Amino acid sequence: MEAQKSFEAIQRHFVGRRKNGDCFIAKCCQGAGQGGSSGRDGSFAYYISENVISYDLKATGAFIQAACEKQILREGSGNHAG
Repeated sequence: MEAQKSFEAIQRHFVGRRKNGDCFIAKCCQGAGQGGSSGRDGSFAYYISENVISYDLKATGAFIQAACEKQILREGSGNHAG
């Protein structure tokens, strides 16, 4: 039940719908990475300093994984593909 509530909260706060009916993920961290001379140290401060955008595939993958996990719990299956 907790997983269902969590997934519904993700949908409510981060999934939007365009005028043409397409869905999108909103409020995504634009940059993600570590290393280099640009100060990308992987810290919380780094991630919250990045731009927040919509339509980012990094967030879409995480959303799909969450949806799959919710479905596994719903079916009562312990079979994971990993």
